Amino acid sequence: MAIRWEDIKEKTKELLNEFRGQKIGVIGLGIIVALLIIGILAPVIAPGIIGHWEDTDQWRDNPRSVPPTWWDYFTRDDFSPQDERFEPDEVRTEEVRSYLDPDEWGPNHHWEDVYVNYTYDYKYDIPPTNLALYVDLEFYNQSEAYSLVVDFIRPDGRTVRLEDTRADVERGYFENRFSLIGRNRDTIYNWADDLGVTGEHVFDMDLEYLDDLEDGGRPSSALNERFAEEGIELEELLFSLDLEFEEELEEGTFPEEIREEFDDLEIEYFEEAHTLDYEEFEPYLIDGDFLDENHPIREEFEANGLEISENATLYYDDIDDIWWIASAYEDEDTGEFVRKHMEYRLDVIDVDEIIEVYEVNAELEYDDGWYITIDGRKSYRVVITEQQIEIYPRLITRYSDGVWSLRVGPDMYRMIEEDDKVGVYLEETIPRERVNYAKTLFGKADSNLLSPNPTPLNGEYTIQVNFISDDVEFDFGEDSGRLIIMGSMYGSMGTDNRGRDIGLGWVWGARYALLLGAIIAGSTIAIGTLFGMTSAYLGGWKDEFMQRINEIVIGIPILPILIIMMFIWRQSFWIMVGLMTILYWRGIAKTIRARGLQIRQETYVEAASSLGAGSGRIITTHMVPQILPYSMAEGALLVPAVVIMEASLSVLGLGDPQLVTWGKLLSQAQGGGATVRGLWWWVLLPGIGITLLGFGFIAVGMAIERVVNPKMKQR
Repeated sequence: MAIRWEDIKEKTKELLNEFRGQKIGVIGLGIIVALLIIGILAPVIAPGIIGHWEDTDQWRDNPRSVPPTWWDYFTRDDFSPQDERFEPDEVRTEEVRSYLDPDEWGPNHHWEDVYVNYTYDYKYDIPPTNLALYVDLEFYNQSEAYSLVVDFIRPDGRTVRLEDTRADVERGYFENRFSLIGRNRDTIYNWADDLGVTGEHVFDMDLEYLDDLEDGGRPSSALNERFAEEGIELEELLFSLDLEFEEELEEGTFPEEIREEFDDLEIEYFEEAHTLDYEEFEPYLIDGDFLDENHPIREEFEANGLEISENATLYYDDIDDIWWIASAYEDEDTGEFVRKHMEYRLDVIDVDEIIEVYEVNAELEYDDGWYITIDGRKSYRVVITEQQIEIYPRLITRYSDGVWSLRVGPDMYRMIEEDDKVGVYLEETIPRERVNYAKTLFGKADSNLLSPNPTPLNGEYTIQVNFISDDVEFDFGEDSGRLIIMGSMYGSMGTDNRGRDIGLGWVWGARYALLLGAIIAGSTIAIGTLFGMTSAYLGGWKDEFMQRINEIVIGIPILPILIIMMFIWRQSFWIMVGLMTILYWRGIAKTIRARGLQIRQETYVEAASSLGAGSGRIITTHMVPQILPYSMAEGALLVPAVVIMEASLSVLGLGDPQLVTWGKLLSQAQGGGATVRGLWWWVLLPGIGITLLGFGFIAVGMAIERVVNPKMKQR
């Protein structure tokens, strides 16, 4: 007789009652339900993510690489939150006449000077990462010119001019977005450097030591001896090279051997020349690639007036993680190309999505002896002895504004008259890549101002926007004057190196993890159960044949096949689902067959066969319902493996590029150097999502198995 629906309902009710007694299963089910709710609500919680995850404009107002907001409760430092100002705190207008030429503008022509002020009470330890200002202006009359100035006024009274833009504006509309810190790093560095507060007091000396100094000359022997008394050898040997290197000395070149020594001593010998778009030019950074006339990097350089030698090649320094453009010459003896002159340095800045280009401004020069010049100035002496080639700093003194300076290679000593003595200060030269520009802008003006972690300067800051126009009837547009203070913490899960909200991506990751797990588990349960039960019921040669097929599928390695197929075919979520369905049913089929051999011996199966029921009816009506609880347990245990497999493919770059999954978040974290840069939230939180989902399904699967398997029931 067939199994009645009432019997199935009664059996299911009995199993559910027993399942409630499995605490670990209930906990796992609660986790799954919570993730399911998050996944269902993903379009509401995080709308507009799919298809726009890689869109830079979508996230440009978010801070980059900052931890989640709750991290503030677990650290001693106080992080500044995200703040968005839609209206300024003060707007005032002044009439400007003084600098207008009456002959050009007319006697009655006048401009108006508009000041828009924002105040920001900074009371935190970690400052905002950036300031974004939207200027959206609408003109009623013809405006022939405008001036836009943004001043950053600190609590200590110092002012940093972050923007000073002048241009012609046509009648109608003007819109722009200013990244006040991101695009003004040089301005901030130079402002802090010009304060002269980064000098360290070294020692004091008598006034008489200044008597013999000459502007542009070498220091006197007496001054050399006085510095030596303080342990400072002005004529100290910087480094040496083998005497064989004399053959490599060639005017106008900057050999790699010298460059490496300069890098070790942190001597700067380059200046910023250009920036490249990271996404556009990163694929063309290939170690050893020759920059021929059609190379995109050469075309970009020449379009911006930067010259590259005809035999230039790309060169990657894996120790310092820096790219170089170097001229290469063929060695007559070996036939190999040798790099002799480093022309440009390329720094890949993932955070800003740019490649910073620095022109090498150091080269060898011969003038009654060899020198290494930087910016055209003889900065280092090259002394050739009988044993080796020695490099010393070229000593030179300068006098400006009542202060004597002594340049000693990379170091600058300032000698300042103080009453009846001379104070000697070492001006610290800090590499720009070590400077945290936001912290410098919000830091105290002391000797640590240009260090990676300057002392915070708390108090009221003013961002003053000054707009000058001859159009007396202009109004701000709807978004004009919107100021975004990008905090040092953001959202529930922080941001990545492009400002993308990891929490929003995590929500969609939960949705697709559950969708993938449910589809694969459902399809493999259906295929594996029918295949295993059919094989068990038919027996004989048919069973043997079907088991050989199953063993062949079992022998196929899943990950390598998926990698090959996803690489050959289109990287699609549904193609991945299809491939996993084909490969993952095999284990369930083997288990179901073993249990099906037992069910086939049951009397109700034999009775149905005696009454003339067909094989298909017996399998689907009498045998499959008995095995479904076991199949569900196997399917639940399969879900974690499926989710981890998707994450593995995404980390390898073979996931669906249109979707946001936990695996994709981990892949982007790996590509963005999250572990090296200490962005733990970018790696840990997607990993926790995978762990929670895996634990939930494993707990439910084990609980179901304990309920349906008498041998595993606890006494």
